[in-house]
This record gives sequence, structure tokens and C-alpha cells, in this order.
Amino acid sequence: MNAGAKVMAMPLDSGEYKTARLLLVSAHDCVQQALESILDPDRWTVLRAFDGAVARLSVEAADPDVIVVDGRLPDGSWFDLFESINAAGNAPPIVVLSETADLREWGEVLNRGAFDLLSKPLVPAETVRVLDMALRSGRGPARWRAGTA
Repeated sequence: MNAGAKVMAMPLDSGEYKTARLLLVSAHDCVQQALESILDPDRWTVLRAFDGAVARLSVEAADPDVIVVDGRLPDGSWFDLFESINAAGNAPPIVVLSETADLREWGEVLNRGAFDLLSKPLVPAETVRVLDMALRSGRGPARWRAGTA
């Protein structure tokens, strides 16, 4: 697959695409550019927060369906953000990004309650697969759960 190729996501049901809101929490523009080059814009809307403080406000205001968060943030860690969002209730699935993703880190991310871990640089097919699974997981806003989409 050529590096710039987009990977299309499967329709949620009945062959119709619906736009899902993804909140990216990262201080790095290159991560947003990578996600936007991978994800189908008719299927995903990428919102951006540069740090944990803005992300907390964005979760309340935008009600994202999936959150993708860098492992390291300017004002804390992914886990700090995860705990505060979960404390508010009905948190969407959270996918953590890491440059050093290995089995130990993957186990830690899952054991702490995040949905999954993606390695940077992002691999298009794996990114789409993980985000689609997160969207369909039944966590977070009810609009994507079985029978409601």
C-alpha cells in the first residue's frame, strides 16, 4: 500500500456512513496530519486538544465518540486524563499513542482501562481497525451502540 493511501472504514450498519467525533489529544501537529490522512473525512471528524486541560473541557463540550491521546502530554500523562474523564462517567473509549509501544506498555495501557495502544508512526490499516473497534465497543455515547446508530 502506498504511504499516502487512505484506508476506508466499514459502514456501521445498513451501508450508510455516519460521522463519528474523534478527539485527538496531542501537542504534535504531525499526529493530527497523520490521522487526517488516514481517516475517511466522511466517516470521522477529528477534533483537537493540545493538552489535558483543554481535552477535559472538549470532552464536555464536544461529547466525542473516541479519544486518541498521546502517552505524554505537556501537562501530564494519558493516565491523568483517563482518570479525570472516567470520573465524570460514561467515558468514550480511549486509545493511547506511543513511540515506544511494546508488550509491557500495551499490557499497562489495557490493565489501566484504556481501549488499546497504537504505535507511532501510525500504520493506516491498524489505526482504522482499532478506531472502528473502539467506536463499536459500546463504551461512551450511546449513539454508536447496537440498534442506536
